[in-house]
Amino acid sequence: MTESGGRQRLAAILAADVVGYSRLMTADEQATVAALDAARAIFRSRIESSQGRVIDMAGDSVLAVFDSATGAVSAAVAVQEALEAAARTTSDDRRMRFRIGVHLGDVIEKADGTVYGDGVNIAARLEGLARPAGSPFRTRCRAQSGIGSRSRSWTWASERSRTWPRCGPTR
Repeated sequence: MTESGGRQRLAAILAADVVGYSRLMTADEQATVAALDAARAIFRSRIESSQGRVIDMAGDSVLAVFDSATGAVSAAVAVQEALEAAARTTSDDRRMRFRIGVHLGDVIEKADGTVYGDGVNIAARLEGLARPAGSPFRTRCRAQSGIGSRSRSWTWASERSRTWPRCGPTR
């Protein structure tokens, strides 16, 4: 237990956010909210089926935690594939695309299930660096792969290569 009453632990954190959300809302608020609700249902389903837990879905973002990096990356890939399949009939300018960052790091978990800490912040920063709709996924994967160190970031191979979870240094 920490001084703040939380429990410090290692977790895989998934952070996601809609690309161009303000633009989508300006164009059509009703359709954007409906698309966001549908995307949230996909996120919740894929996260839970990968043994993860949704922490928050504030605004157009999603925050979830997993006990393993493999679970987090599997959920992220499944979400992106399901969102892409669902959006095939939507015009390109109306498609809701997400950036997803995954990070394996320390978090402080409060009794109510919320998480805080550097691990959450890094996952959010990696989300901002990711390309929309799939790749790259970035994380510290030292605990899962046995390579790297706490101070190095690693990139998961994109789902296009179908070789994940293989890790390699970021460029």
